[in-house]
Amino acid sequence: MTQDEYNQAKTNGEIKQDPASRPDALKAVTQDRSFTLEDFIPAIFPLLSPARITATVPTFTPKSYLDCIQLYDDGSSRALYLFVGDAWRAVSLGGASGAVGRSYLTTNQAFNTGVITKVAFDANDYADGLTWEGGSNRFVCVTAGKYLVTSTLQWSSPTANFSYIARLYKNGSRFSESAFVPGTTAASASNTHSDIVALTTDDYVEMYAVQSSGGTNNLVAGTEASYITLTRLS
Repeated sequence: MTQDEYNQAKTNGEIKQDPASRPDALKAVTQDRSFTLEDFIPAIFPLLSPARITATVPTFTPKSYLDCIQLYDDGSSRALYLFVGDAWRAVSLGGASGAVGRSYLTTNQAFNTGVITKVAFDANDYADGLTWEGGSNRFVCVTAGKYLVTSTLQWSSPTANFSYIARLYKNGSRFSESAFVPGTTAASASNTHSDIVALTTDDYVEMYAVQSSGGTNNLVAGTEASYITLTRLS
């Protein structure tokens, strides 16, 4: 709403009270004092229109009361800009491009002893803000940031006193790993691995595994048994 539109609306009786004189939370935007996001959300968001969503940080001097409120969204971060006193102040609303993905194994996969083998995750639950390359069994980064990667790999009948290792790979190279050595032969046991990985656009992550039982062991298929997840943290 421009100043002229506001004046006309007031003349027509559509606005009963000058917003600048209202004693509610909105009056805070014209005062030079500390504030929190909670002070403004109930009153501000109903007033926002698409015209006040901008990908440019505001620097102009507002000519109307509602122009003192601007929602900044550049596709990767969001902030509420308020013109307080004689300057713009930003209240971060967090990232707008959160990324999360999850894939799992649908068929038991055999691992020969001593052979480092990629885990062939072949089903994808979701890949929001990520690219899932099913043919390569990997997630590809779309937006640079720090990602939490977690994976559980369930082994069928692991052999006592031999190691079972899960390895996280970034761009084709080992990034980190975790291992367990069962004290007794069990019906099943799992590697659970997690790490935080800094990724840039087109970086990719995969899971590999290796076991040293002297024979062949299988990873157990199932969305609850062998899977990988990615979550963008920042």
